Amino acid sequence: AVKTHKGLQEGGASVVSVESNSINPGNNGKLIHISGRVETSDSLTDDQFGIKVNALKLKRNVEMFQWVEQQQKTKRKKIGGGEETVTTYNYVMQWHPSLLNSASFKEPNGHQNPAQMPYAKYANSASNVYLDKFIIPKGILSKIAGYYSYSFDEIDTSLISNAVLINDGVKSTVYVGNGSNASPVLGDVRVSFDIVAPGEYSIVAKQLNNTFEAFTTSNGTKLEMVESGVVSADSMFKSAIEGNKTLTWILRF
Repeated sequence: AVKTHKGLQEGGASVVSVESNSINPGNNGKLIHISGRVETSDSLTDDQFGIKVNALKLKRNVEMFQWVEQQQKTKRKKIGGGEETVTTYNYVMQWHPSLLNSASFKEPNGHQNPAQMPYAKYANSASNVYLDKFIIPKGILSKIAGYYSYSFDEIDTSLISNAVLINDGVKSTVYVGNGSNASPVLGDVRVSFDIVAPGEYSIVAKQLNNTFEAFTTSNGTKLEMVESGVVSADSMFKSAIEGNKTLTWILRF
């Protein structure tokens, strides 16, 4: 914690704020701060569901309607004195994002789940990402978050049989199965998509020609920070220092 604090202080004292519309070779190797619109010309696709969208990141979320084991522990008095803990098991069918192995249930009979998920989770990121004149490398892109639900109006039903599109105006869900969204049956699946769209971001990292990499301070602390929106270098370092303090107290606790 002390090492990170000193590294952040050193970085905050030496960081240089630069403009995004030009590249100054004199800043090569320096710790720089830059704000601007991060965008891509790439279209990310999910060929299995016919999704195509201009985005920085795309991920597929999959849930299956299946048996879920619920445990409830209660204490009761024993004959002759003392207490014992009794565990009861209940089974309900619910939507769950991963396959639950019903063979490990306390009472597997009558609560068998399918052997596998019919569709896997999927994630993809754009390859060609820019902030004006600068190229965004994978390390910086991995720190860009801000997923939100991707809404779309139609699907290619020839790709997926028994597929129904449900759109509530905010989120689109592809329902695949023998039941319905109101009355699902065992093994039914619902699939939704989240994206990170192009937008304004602020970055603190080492300038490496026309791209970035992590900056290493004199005590070995690596600095590579990303925040959504136009955020000053001072604010980014203050947030990082406060975050380091919070983590320290959590570890102490």
